[in-house]
Amino acid sequence: MQDQRVRTTRGILVPNPNGVNRPLLQIIVYPALVAPTHRRWDLPPRLQRAVQHKHNLQRLWARTRCPHVKHDLNRVALKLKQDVWTSRAAAWEETIAQAGVKWKSLHQLCRCLRKAPAPVCPLFDKTGMRRYAAKDRAEILTEHLEGQFTLHSASDWHSIAIHHAVVEHRVR
Repeated sequence: MQDQRVRTTRGILVPNPNGVNRPLLQIIVYPALVAPTHRRWDLPPRLQRAVQHKHNLQRLWARTRCPHVKHDLNRVALKLKQDVWTSRAAAWEETIAQAGVKWKSLHQLCRCLRKAPAPVCPLFDKTGMRRYAAKDRAEILTEHLEGQFTLHSASDWHSIAIHHAVVEHRVR
């Protein structure tokens, strides 16, 4: 069988599907372990459209330097600032009202406000030791994926072929 290699966008050689390239797996696994530390932008669609309109006005003003466009931009920016403040205040009041209902949600809210990181779930390595570091967990995941994507050895193929023949014979 001819060894076909494909070049990825990052310039890493990827072996044929029968093999696994360990550095490629590490490049895929390491970024997946990094958790985002900021909240996602959760504005309502109306305010998101207003932000886009403000950005469009900023670009137009940067191109034209028209005083009327600048006046519109300032007006839209002020209105957007007030609307975002009102929206955030309403969301905060709703969050406080919901958190007061259950203790668990109140504790989760306190953890979010303290910006305490979520607990890291450890993975067990081959020796049974818990590993908390991101690099160690990435190594464990890489080893696991290597094991998942390796083919059976040649000696196993013979026993599999015999088993397959026996099953085919009994089915007929």
